[in-house]
Order: sequence, then C-alpha cells, then structure tokens
Amino acid sequence: MKKLLIRADDIGYSEAVTAGILSALESGLVKSAGLMVNMPFTEKSVELIKDRTDICFGLHVNLVIGPACCQDREAVKDLVDGQGRFIASRIRREEFARGLDSMSYAQVCREIEAQAERYEALIGRRPEYMDLHGVENDTLIQAVRDMAERCGVPATPYSGQTVLLEEMLHHDFYESGEAFEAFFSKPCCRIQEGVNNLLIMHPGFVDYDLIQSSSLTMDRVYEHALLCDPKVKECLKRQQVEFLSFRDL
Repeated sequence: MKKLLIRADDIGYSEAVTAGILSALESGLVKSAGLMVNMPFTEKSVELIKDRTDICFGLHVNLVIGPACCQDREAVKDLVDGQGRFIASRIRREEFARGLDSMSYAQVCREIEAQAERYEALIGRRPEYMDLHGVENDTLIQAVRDMAERCGVPATPYSGQTVLLEEMLHHDFYESGEAFEAFFSKPCCRIQEGVNNLLIMHPGFVDYDLIQSSSLTMDRVYEHALLCDPKVKECLKRQQVEFLSFRDL
C-alpha cells in the first residue's frame, strides 16, 4: 500500500487561513497541521483546535513574521528589528542567496525553545512535530532538528522518516485548469511505494491580513479546493493510498 502524509501549514496566520485549514481537515486527507504561536489569530485558533485529538498538531516554527516569543531581546538580537519583530522572509532569502547567514544557531535555538514553551502553554501539551515556516538554510535546519530531538518529536522533513514530494504545487498547475486529480500523476508528485511520502500544503482562504503580509494568497484557495475535491479522494483510494500523520512514523 502507498503511504501519504499531507502536512497543512500556517494555523494562526490569519482568520481566513485558519478557517481554510480547518475546513481542509474535514476531508480526511490531512491528518497533521502546524500552528504558528506568535500571530494575531493564534489564540483564537487555539480555541478551535486544542480539543481535537484526531489531528496531529505541530509547531510551525516561525522566524520571519511577527514578534519574537523570546522576551530576552538580547538573546535573539540578530533575528529581529528594533521593535522586536522578525526580519521578513524576502530579506532573509536575499541574504541566503548572497551567501550571508546572520541568524546564529544559538539565537535560533533560544527562539524555538520560547515558541515550544508558548505552544505548550496554549495547547496544554507539547507539539507532536516541528518544522520551519518561510525560509530554511543549514543553520535553521540543524537548530530545528536539535530542538525537536530535545522534545522527542520529529523534525519534518529533516528527520529522514519521509520522502518529500514537490512542495509548492504550483501556481503553474493551478493556472493550467487541469482537473485536481491529475496533480498526483505529475512526476514530482507521484506517490512512491514502500516509503512515507510527505506533501506539504498551505490550504486556506484569503483575507486582508493575508494579502497585506504574504505573497502566497490565491494558491491557498486552490490547495484547499484540491484537498476537498471528492474526485481527488476517490483517485487516491483507487491507488490504495493510506493517509498518515506524524504519529504513525
């Protein structure tokens, strides 16, 4: 049997994004979803998810938008601006492209620790996995691996337990007008036998807060529609796909 783990990112980003993720969870395809603990809609989103034991919720480590969770500004000084807010992902990507890395391992670990503590305070239990939001490089990947190991949970997709399918499905596919079930016939998204296939998605709806702060907008709507399309579920059932969460690894 083929095995597929779909991870939905960005709970808490905004009201509409959160609503779209929660709607996608009802499809039965998505069994793992990541919470951002420092966003304006975080606390309201927690009220919607904290009693759901059917879904595996993780910490979606965020180092590129909103305020830092670490209250010791000096301890994360290279991660934030003068107001204690993270440097935008666009700027970080430009730095990485130039070979620059001003995000120190120790500071990243301290902030991940603070976010994990806030997650536990909000949800009442530890995250079941950790991953990164927006940007990644060797420093960030090593930090999230080490902090996840300290918490005894997987760092995804960095733990080696899964094979990553093409991550962002792609504007080009959505714009093509092809039926959603055709997505899983594409070479980059073909589900392999004998491994745990991981597909990272960002289902959601669009609101003003999202438009003001993210370039990933309408593709979230497409991804929500794909995950909720009965024909997609039927297609995957015909392929005898088993849907996993990180609890199953």
